Amino acid sequence: MKLFKKFKLFIFWKKVRSIIFLISILLPSIYIFIKLNKGVRLLTEELINNPLFTALVGAIIGGLLAFYVSIYIFNAERKAHAALSRRDVIFIPLYNDLLLFKESLSKDPCPGRIVINPEEKPFFSPKFSIWTSFKSDYRHLSVPKQLAFVLDQFMESIQKFSEMKKLACEDESVKETIKNILSSKFDGQFITRLDLVYHYLPCSSENKWLFEKLKDDVEIDSKSSNALMYSDEFIQDAVLMLYNQCGNDNNVSLLYSYRNDLEVNLDELIKTIEGEIVEINKSFEKYKGWI
Repeated sequence: MKLFKKFKLFIFWKKVRSIIFLISILLPSIYIFIKLNKGVRLLTEELINNPLFTALVGAIIGGLLAFYVSIYIFNAERKAHAALSRRDVIFIPLYNDLLLFKESLSKDPCPGRIVINPEEKPFFSPKFSIWTSFKSDYRHLSVPKQLAFVLDQFMESIQKFSEMKKLACEDESVKETIKNILSSKFDGQFITRLDLVYHYLPCSSENKWLFEKLKDDVEIDSKSSNALMYSDEFIQDAVLMLYNQCGNDNNVSLLYSYRNDLEVNLDELIKTIEGEIVEINKSFEKYKGWI
């Protein structure tokens, strides 16, 4: 399902169809008028046989055609450059920011927060703030209404995910589940430092960020105490256990659902904007030889 209609850079064939229709109506009407009026027919035959008149008519028709072609080329050039400007100012920055956001989410599928404020430093958190920047200046005026609506919906999905992550992490039963799992799997001091419990709540059974987090915690504890070192398989099993058992909680289940919706919408948005960029590039390549 497309998020918004593709831009129509050139409407040449629409104009040609209109001209053909007009000629098909006008020429038969002139012919019938001449046939029905003998005086007009004689005058017409005399004018047609006059080389000066035919040259004048040819010059007028040629001038009109040249004028029409020049107007069409001017409009085509104006539309092409407007589309290129929109590509460079709107679509490419959005596309690049969305790709960076997707990359950040791949590293941390269940982030503690997502930064949407352009002035706020993300540190290690995913950030998608370009749409907020657009809405604070003139650029949002150049964004198609359908795309603006989709971006607003996408920002709402980010907000829903962030709010649900906070709510799930404040759930005492979720905190207890995480502590019980980690206590049963590991022997380390980091388990007593679970005040930042949202670090250990995954949104994916293969959460690489959480895997590295647990691995670092274990390594630090092994150097500061006599805690045991654990294999990668053992740590990955702990991540899977956290994902499955925490998912039994209603809030966490909703969190997983919001996280999935966020990823689906993100991929669709990237694909749509990529299609618009490709379409503009193709249109410009097609016409740049004569505009």
